[in-house]
Amino acid sequence: NMVYFDVEASALDAASLSERLIREHNVRIGPMGPRRMRAVTHINVTRSGIELALTALKAVMEAA
Repeated sequence: NMVYFDVEASALDAASLSERLIREHNVRIGPMGPRRMRAVTHINVTRSGIELALTALKAVMEAA
C-alpha cells in the first residue's frame, strides 16, 4: 500500500510538490528526498480517492 516515485521531470522538488498538494488540493503525498515522493493508502482510501490524488498531482506538476 506504499508507492514510491521520482519527480525528476517536475520543475518543483518533492517538498514543494508536497506543500502545494496539501495546500491546493488537500492531498497528502510526502517527500522522501529532494526528487522522490511516497504515497500511502489504507483501508479508507477508495479508488476515486486515488484518482483524485493523481489528478491533483498532475495539475500541480503541469502548473509548475
